[in-house]
Amino acid sequence: AGNDLSNPAVTSKIGYIERRCEEARTNMHREADAVILFGDNPAVESADLMASDVSIRHTIALIYSMMGDQQSAQKRTFKAYDVQTQLRDAFWDGNESACYDRDYLGNTMKTLTVNNLLMMYYGAFEKSMADRFVSRYLYARDGFGTAMPLPPLARGDRYFTNEKGSNFNGQ
Repeated sequence: AGNDLSNPAVTSKIGYIERRCEEARTNMHREADAVILFGDNPAVESADLMASDVSIRHTIALIYSMMGDQQSAQKRTFKAYDVQTQLRDAFWDGNESACYDRDYLGNTMKTLTVNNLLMMYYGAFEKSMADRFVSRYLYARDGFGTAMPLPPLARGDRYFTNEKGSNFNGQ
């Protein structure tokens, strides 16, 4: 019974992963000394980090379900949806149809990044959020302007540069 919940190694690893999720979310609120490393307004509250948390919690729920512990699976699924709601409430800008990170002061960083697609991949966007983001930005000239390759920043973003040979322009 190497893969069941009676195996302390299995439950210990699952508990470790869950603790790491909580630590990562707690550490998103880093101290202001991050300014020294990252400039005037470093991103310290990251929407894509929360999105990976959603994905990990769904995966842990699936593991519990596969092991026959439906109660633990349901608990993790509810927690994943709770984190998804927190992500939407903290980072989703309904007027802009996108998620934006926050700096160390809690200010929204209005830089449109491809991380919104990563959040969709992680399952953190509701379908309506994904639909709005894709229809507004994926093919738009001032958005990402292409399905592939995607630039990490939207073409209309103030930090986007279209220099020949740049890895940051989607060429």
